[in-house]
Amino acid sequence: GSDYSPLPPTQKGSDYSPLPPTQKGSDYSPLSPAGRGDGGEGVPPSPLDEEASVARVLTLYHQALSAELQDVLALATSFRQPPTERLLLDYLSSEAIRTLLHTTWQRTYLPFRDRPTGWLAEAIDELVRLRLLERVGPGAVPVIDAHPLVRRGFEHVAGPSGQRASALARAGFLRGRPDRRRPETLEEARDTVELFHAHADAGWWAEADSVYRALENPKHRLLAPALERELLLRFFPDGDVRQPPLWPGFGRWRSLAICLEMLGLFHEALEVYRPEDAALRGDALLALGQLEPLLVTSSMPAPWEAQWQAYRCHALCLAGRVEEAIALARSLVPLDIYEWVHVFECLLRAGQLDAIEPRSFAARTENEPRWTALARRRMQADYARITQGPTDAVRDTLLDLTRQYDQAGLPIERALTRLSLVALLGARGEFAAAWTLHQETIALVKQAHLGGLEPDSWSWQARLAESLGRLDEQRAATAASNACADRLGLHGPRRP
Repeated sequence: GSDYSPLPPTQKGSDYSPLPPTQKGSDYSPLSPAGRGDGGEGVPPSPLDEEASVARVLTLYHQALSAELQDVLALATSFRQPPTERLLLDYLSSEAIRTLLHTTWQRTYLPFRDRPTGWLAEAIDELVRLRLLERVGPGAVPVIDAHPLVRRGFEHVAGPSGQRASALARAGFLRGRPDRRRPETLEEARDTVELFHAHADAGWWAEADSVYRALENPKHRLLAPALERELLLRFFPDGDVRQPPLWPGFGRWRSLAICLEMLGLFHEALEVYRPEDAALRGDALLALGQLEPLLVTSSMPAPWEAQWQAYRCHALCLAGRVEEAIALARSLVPLDIYEWVHVFECLLRAGQLDAIEPRSFAARTENEPRWTALARRRMQADYARITQGPTDAVRDTLLDLTRQYDQAGLPIERALTRLSLVALLGARGEFAAAWTLHQETIALVKQAHLGGLEPDSWSWQARLAESLGRLDEQRAATAASNACADRLGLHGPRRP
């Protein structure tokens, strides 16, 4: 009825607080300064002192909260990704949770789904009011989250075996939702990702792998290499790929290596690639400026021969063997965008874009991944920049590409679009704007260890410095460009 409360009868009423009187107050939070036990005014607490203080406060909550509220809090914070409130309410009222609480955990209180309408929503509101849970954004719909210390403080409610049972209940609930479908955005992928983590938490690795497969290549399709890497690292103890996988059936080394490449972790990617995928190391080798493996190995076994030759023509051009590079590039018939980006970069540097029929790389395919669509647009923008001049349309395309690559966190693409945009601004005589932007490029190339682009970045620094009359900086940048070119053997034409 209307008088029903999620709290026991002795705890009802607007003045109730689960804390002793000295800790009551509308501004109190287990994470606020009042609950920290600072070492004195003006003396900041150490992280360990603060964590211990919060733990003491959470102990008070354990003593005061009803068993059902403790279970609501433990179940709400068991999600790897904070759930929407609607999803959480559906979960807590599901048959999976009824079985978990009253069959597996032997709880004796009234099941959540048998309580009056609105009880669960009121329970969540109460936990939010106590600041144990919080409604947070951004996003179209707020989610229910909790501070990590609160999460850890209530893990013991279930215990180790109970946490596994909770994960299985979460997996069963998510797997059975009628609205499951192929996610087309990261937001739509939330439930699928949570289902993956539920299986992984339960140690059901084959099922977790099946859910991963259902995401259908999120690194390229959703432009989400960080998400895919996070999922694949779950198969390793503490996410350490130097240790054997937790599941002997794990075989997604190639996907993990490509994720690492896309995120700019090129050395780690080279370590992760298995010998049978050695031909796919070209992206990492080119990014680092490590050309020798590409120059000395003239071919690779099927099915990666065409991809290797695309890498190789790019490497030959970077090394200064331009005639060989052009001849090889002209002999190739790229079959996909992964080959095209390297053939295009070779011919762009060699000043031979007239050898390309733009329709050959501009044709879209149905339901193509976001990475493919952006790579296609990037080549189209560079082709138009060289053949049509520095138009407003090309500038706007490059600005949009820069924004999208920044959001996805892809260092090599972020650097390439900036180099193109700097060249366009320079061609328009906007040297001050180009200089400002190029300082970002220099920093990005250095931070991501993009040795293959380092001579280009310093060369453009020198050209812009000369245009602005900054002659000392021009000489320094020229010397830096020559030094890194000599160190890495990058004697080919600079990127226009």
